[in-house]
Amino acid sequence: MKLWLLIAGMALITFGLRLSFIALAGRFEIPRVIQRALRFAPVAVLTAIVVPLLLNPGPGFTISPDLLRLFCAVVAFLIARQTRNILATVAGGMLLLWSLQALLPLLRQLLGQA
Repeated sequence: MKLWLLIAGMALITFGLRLSFIALAGRFEIPRVIQRALRFAPVAVLTAIVVPLLLNPGPGFTISPDLLRLFCAVVAFLIARQTRNILATVAGGMLLLWSLQALLPLLRQLLGQA
């Protein structure tokens, strides 16, 4: 019972914080400097998610890049530079990663048997 009360309390606090920004959005003028800084928030968040996955793919803390993921990240970067579309970037990078992860074991089997 205490766990559910804790979860409900956290949900209410999170909802209240998010609602406060939405409710107060039209009442205050956000300074230009902050508006310019907020333009970089999505890029910063995506970078904070992707870079640890590239440098530390396994359990524990080791800085050893996974070459397959690194290659897919470079291709995703090139897609981003060309299209400037985040959906195309994420979709292209993930499809390439999943495709290579599916095909590499098959190629290893074929090369190992031949």
